[in-house]
Amino acid sequence: MTVTHLSPAMLVCALVLSSCTAGELPMRADCIAGAQLMWPDATTEDEKVTILNQVAAFRVSRIAPSSGIRIQDRQAIYAIFNERCELKGELMSAYMDHLSDEIPRFPDYELIQEVIQPGSDTILVYGEYWRDGTPPAHWLP
Repeated sequence: MTVTHLSPAMLVCALVLSSCTAGELPMRADCIAGAQLMWPDATTEDEKVTILNQVAAFRVSRIAPSSGIRIQDRQAIYAIFNERCELKGELMSAYMDHLSDEIPRFPDYELIQEVIQPGSDTILVYGEYWRDGTPPAHWLP
């Protein structure tokens, strides 16, 4: 009998792969990506509003199928994808790069590397695309 020892990294990979069987829907947290905006100190609140209004007009769905974006307190942008969630970091990076190219004075940004949980402080979207996408009974769309 041969005993194989898995490194911690291999064990994590095995657990992740075994938890996402073909056809199983992802959780919403698996599909949320975000970016922290790093505004220059000289940027006024009016300038931020003008720039972020342009962001709101540019749909992330131009980059990838998405169910929405949310700008949080003028400090972060969150997107939730309804397809290709395993590429959420790359998709968010492409979206942010496009914003940076298209919107004058768009601030520098840093992609959020941590898992982002859905919520009122990030993005809160429900739908048939996710295992946990059924809205609570009190939810009003």
